[in-house]
Amino acid sequence: MSAPSLRSLTLPKIGSAAAGADEIARIARNDFPFRLAIESVYFTPEAAVTASDTNNATLTIKIGSTTIGTLLTDVAQGDLVAGTPVKITVSGILTIEPGAVMSVTKTYAGSGAAMIGTVSALVSEARL
Repeated sequence: MSAPSLRSLTLPKIGSAAAGADEIARIARNDFPFRLAIESVYFTPEAAVTASDTNNATLTIKIGSTTIGTLLTDVAQGDLVAGTPVKITVSGILTIEPGAVMSVTKTYAGSGAAMIGTVSALVSEARL
């Protein structure tokens, strides 16, 4: 059996000049004529993000209306290094049907944390 052919599904860049401004529903759509299985999801920051338990940001990754993963920029996560991908732990049903959307929402706690970058999913054709 051969290894699955992997593709990258990239959501539009997130980011805002205002550290405290939430951003809702940056969306990528499965335009392939087959289901995609999510192998992994990454956030690559354009600039460093300093971890804080009181002033931070959360990325929420969804397929349709179902949350499959989150990334919180708190002390437990640690600082994010510019240009270095951070793997986002995902769980649940990790397939994207043809025409379905994957989205990312960025929300803030406290005065927030400036967070500009790209969310990418490594996907393959879903096998039955």
